[in-house]
Amino acid sequence: MCFKKKPRINNKNKVSFIMSYKYNGSMIQIAHPVQSISVNKHRVIFSDTQGLKNALFQKASDARQFVKWLKAS
Repeated sequence: MCFKKKPRINNKNKVSFIMSYKYNGSMIQIAHPVQSISVNKHRVIFSDTQGLKNALFQKASDARQFVKWLKAS
C-alpha cells in the first residue's frame, strides 16, 4: 500500500488532490474530495471529483483497510 498526492486544478479553479492506493500490483486513483463511500464485503464503491469508482478486494479486511485509509486521507 502506498499513496501519492498530486495537486490538480479543475475547471472551476478549485484545487483537488489525486492520491493513489496500490493494491495487488494495481493502482486505485482517488481525486479528493470524496463525496460518498459504499461498502459491501469485498467491494468498495466511492464517488470523487472524477465520478463513481468501483474497487474489488480479495478479502473483506482489505476492503475495510482501504476505507479506513480513504477516510483518513
